[in-house]
Amino acid sequence: IHIPANKEICDNENVNSNFNFSNVCAANISPPVLVSNTNSCAFAMGYAQTRTNFINGFQLGSDVKLVTDEEVTFKPDNLSSFYNWEFGDCGTSTNEQASYTFRKPGIYLVKLIQGTTCDTVVYYGAVTVFPNPKSEISPIIPQCLADEDVKLNRATTIDLSQPSCIPTADCTPFIPLKEENCRLKLIWDFDNDSIKEETIALNDTNLINGNIAVQYDTNNVFIPSLITSIENREETYFKWEKACEKDTATAEITITNSFKVSMAATGCAPGEVQFTSTTFGGVSPFTYSWIFGNGLIASTSSPLITVADTGMLSVELTITDANNCVSHLLSAIYILDCNANARTSENNGEASTKATMDSPSILKIENSVKAYPNPTTGQIIFEYSLNDSNAQLVITDIMGKIVNTVKINGNNKTSVDLSKFPKGIYLYKVIGKTKIIASDKLILME
Repeated sequence: IHIPANKEICDNENVNSNFNFSNVCAANISPPVLVSNTNSCAFAMGYAQTRTNFINGFQLGSDVKLVTDEEVTFKPDNLSSFYNWEFGDCGTSTNEQASYTFRKPGIYLVKLIQGTTCDTVVYYGAVTVFPNPKSEISPIIPQCLADEDVKLNRATTIDLSQPSCIPTADCTPFIPLKEENCRLKLIWDFDNDSIKEETIALNDTNLINGNIAVQYDTNNVFIPSLITSIENREETYFKWEKACEKDTATAEITITNSFKVSMAATGCAPGEVQFTSTTFGGVSPFTYSWIFGNGLIASTSSPLITVADTGMLSVELTITDANNCVSHLLSAIYILDCNANARTSENNGEASTKATMDSPSILKIENSVKAYPNPTTGQIIFEYSLNDSNAQLVITDIMGKIVNTVKINGNNKTSVDLSKFPKGIYLYKVIGKTKIIASDKLILME
C-alpha cells in the first residue's frame, strides 16, 4: 500500500493502492481473530470463582443469579452477521439472542464468536449456576397434643452432580461449586406468629432430610410454610448472600386436641398461699395432681396450702382430661415475706399480710436491672446493680414454665441465650431474699 509522504488521510477519502481489499474474503484468506483479553479464558473463570459472574461481550437477559433448570437469555453487546455461542457443557447456539438452560450447578465458561466473514471477535465470559432445591413437608401430629409437639418432617432434594459432557476448550470450561461456599437456607413460617431460620452445609448427597418440632397451643387450622433457597459466599468478601429463592412448600395442619395448662399463686409466708390452674383446650372433666416442694400434695383445681418459708417453691402440676390426655407443668413460685410486705405496704391503716406475684405492693427498685437488646434474636444481656448478695434471675415462658435460672449479685453483667427456644414473649424476674427487685417481659424474634 503506497501512501504519499505528509499525506493526511481522512474518513471516506480514497487512497491509491495496489491491493484490492474486496478480494480478501473472496480469496478465502483467513482474517485475524481478535481476543478481548490476554489469556481471557482463564481470567473469566477465575473471576467467576470470586465474584459469581464475569460478563464480557454479552448481557444476561434475566437475573444475574442463575439456577439450574431455568432458561436464561444471552444477548450480545454488538450486532454482527453471525454468532456462535458455547456454554461449557457441550451446549451451543447460533442465534443472536441465545436462550439456554443449564441442567447442573457449577461455573461455566461462556464463549461468544461473532463478526462478519472478514472480521471475527471472540469474547470469554463465565457464569455461576446454582442448584435449584425442592422441599416437601410431612406433618406428624401426636394423638394427644399436650406435652408433645407437632413434628414437621422435611425432605429437600438438591442435585449437585456435574454435567455429563464437558468439551475441550482453551481452558477449563467447567468448575464444580465449592461446598464451603454454598449452603442451604431454610425459613420456616409456622403460621402461629413464630418463624425459624436454619442453614445447612451442602455435601455430595441429593437428598437432605430433617425435622423440626412446633408448639400449637390452640385448636385451629394452620398452614406452615418452608422457603428453601441457596446462599453463596463470594470468596472476595466472604459474605453470605442469597443466590436464589425458588421453592416454597406448605402443609395444612388441623389441631383438634391441643391441651395446655398454666398456674398462678397469691399469698406470702409464713401463711397461706392460694394456687390456681387454668386449662387451655382438653376435654372436661379434669383430674389434678399438685406436688409442692415443701412436701405437700393436692388434687383440686385451686388448692390452698400453708407455706412456712419465703423463697422459691417448686410446683409440679399434672392435669389429665377425659380423653386421658396429660398436660404437665413444672415451675417455681417465689413466696414473698409477709412481714416485709407489712412494713412496706399498708391498706386502710392495717398491715397487708398477702401479696400476689404481680401486686403493686411488691417493692421494685427501678433501673436496677437492664435487659438488652429487647427485642432480641437470641442473646440478651442483663446488666444489674444489686444490694442483695443472693438474688436469682428467673426467665419463664408466657405460661409460667421456667426456661432459665441464674444466680446473680453485686454490680455485674450476665448473658443468657434464648435462641433455642420458640419465638414469642417471655417474662423475667430478678428475685431477692425478701422481694422481687425487677420484672419485665422479653420479646424473642427472628
